[in-house]
Amino acid sequence: MSSPPKTVRNIDVRKQHVMSFRETWHLCIQGVKHRLFRSALTLAVVVLAVAFFMFLLSESMFERSVARGVTGEDLAARAAQITEDMEIAAAEAVASLVPEDQLDADHIIPSALDKSVADVVAKAVADRA
Repeated sequence: MSSPPKTVRNIDVRKQHVMSFRETWHLCIQGVKHRLFRSALTLAVVVLAVAFFMFLLSESMFERSVARGVTGEDLAARAAQITEDMEIAAAEAVASLVPEDQLDADHIIPSALDKSVADVVAKAVADRA
């Protein structure tokens, strides 16, 4: 069985606007600027999110290790409150973990993921408690 022949419709194509090279170039540059702005904005948001996450991670690790030193298993090391002397001991302990040869303006504290920080800070705080 053969299908009936399809009829062809005429499509009315009107004359379209022809852009000059200058208009085309301007449109392309605007598109590139828009995409670059969006990319820069996305990058800024990602950088801020990572910095905020690292701040929270560092602060949390520091607080846990100080609390562990203050409320340690050794009953003699327990303290009723955290004193300024304990905070200084914790800061000195953190600073002592960065080797002298690696110390520079961008590297003054150990990594937030360094698990030895908690033990060193807890011991320093417990010694001062």
